[in-house]
Amino acid sequence: MIARHAALLTAALIATSTGEVLADAMRTADAPYVAAYLVKKKEGMSFEAFRAHQLDTHVPLALSLPGLLDYKLTFFPPNNGEPQPVDAIAEVTFGNQHAYEAAMASEAGQRALADLPNMLDLNSVMVLTAKTGDIYAAHIDSD
Repeated sequence: MIARHAALLTAALIATSTGEVLADAMRTADAPYVAAYLVKKKEGMSFEAFRAHQLDTHVPLALSLPGLLDYKLTFFPPNNGEPQPVDAIAEVTFGNQHAYEAAMASEAGQRALADLPNMLDLNSVMVLTAKTGDIYAAHIDSD
């Protein structure tokens, strides 16, 4: 496995240094539109309560969004007792921007949005979006 990682890194460095891009080999056809939410928990809420609310309440709401193709949630707990710049990143994937906008406008989307004040500092939420051509991924098989 280390050899495979080293080979991929070497190939990426060579491609970068020669001006060739490995991006076409990494471009994902199955991630046409992604919205990433970088969030901070609500002031006074413990990280444990934030995580529990996300997993028990908000994730089921998010998973009910019409047209949702993929959902990823990553938590960033305090590091050595210190809060990190964000407490979580949630990524939702849709077929296109129209499908994303329709999902957020739907009844399910409105329920998910209505839940946000229960756990988030709404003033610190950042939403980043990307579409096909801007999304790259590599999957490394473990050998």
